[in-house]
Amino acid sequence: MLSPRPYLIEEYTQTVCPGCFENGPRRSDEDVWRAGMLVSHDEKVWMRRFCAEHGETESLYEEDLQLWRARAGWSTPTSQIIPDRPDNYAPFPAGYRNGLPAYHGQHTCILLLNVTKRCNFACPTCYASAQRPGTPLPVIEHPTIEEITHTVEVMLEREGGKLGVLMLSGGEPTVREDLPEIIERSLQGNVVRVLINTNGRRIARDDRFLEFLKKNRDRVEIYLQFDGFKASTSIFHRGEDVVDEKLRALKRLNDAGIWSTLVMSVSRGINDDEVGAVIKLGMDTPYCSGAAIQPVFGSGRNAGFDPQDRATPTGIARRLGAQTGGLISGEDFIP
Repeated sequence: MLSPRPYLIEEYTQTVCPGCFENGPRRSDEDVWRAGMLVSHDEKVWMRRFCAEHGETESLYEEDLQLWRARAGWSTPTSQIIPDRPDNYAPFPAGYRNGLPAYHGQHTCILLLNVTKRCNFACPTCYASAQRPGTPLPVIEHPTIEEITHTVEVMLEREGGKLGVLMLSGGEPTVREDLPEIIERSLQGNVVRVLINTNGRRIARDDRFLEFLKKNRDRVEIYLQFDGFKASTSIFHRGEDVVDEKLRALKRLNDAGIWSTLVMSVSRGINDDEVGAVIKLGMDTPYCSGAAIQPVFGSGRNAGFDPQDRATPTGIARRLGAQTGGLISGEDFIP
């Protein structure tokens, strides 16, 4: 008699073999795509992959099976059906190099632009592998103002003359001395909000920059990196204890009436016990509009990442009940 599988198949999917991708990240899609499936066991969801060269691998997909199943059944009616065109999409990497195609039908809710590869932190977990302070500059360290302006203008045209949100990221966008000019040019177009994705160092130290943000606070917001209150959390994620600097940046923003969102990178066993405290900080800060909780993942410099033991969205949502005294629960979230 055949033994039953130790797991239940939830979905079949296509995935990427981690071994093939690690050995040749520039290989074509056909060389790295593999058959896979989402399976459940131990009340968690796992992704299983099958590769003739590297065998079978499994990684944690979601920590909470029941929350994942409930969210997987959520659907929203399609507002508009736009037939695809076979000539619309170029294969990788041209798709990344050339940007969105002319007939792209999906609305751009946030236009994210990486305006530099430089940074003034040296985060061990940086998923973008941003350039550490003091290292030699590359030939191309960041796009020109003209290139950024052109990108915004093209997207405004494709969005019918209006962009809801433009996010300036990096690297660390505030290391660019011309960032105020970039923001001013963007605001000349019909961009509703500009978000600056920042570690907060310049905001904590630069009065002149803070005054510029205050002058434009009706259309500029800050996406502020904040991982928790423990020094050990800060050292693990950022390579140094910057908790006081982050709190100073948040206070200066709040005192100036500038809206911010707390952005928390969560690592299992490091700061997954601080999510509730970060949310409480946001709720106690009048000009904090929300908190974005982002589980860390294995990309860039985060070489020590364990794909079988990590924080996931459903796991974090489930933790919130105990950490907020029942104020927020996993069932409060929808996709």
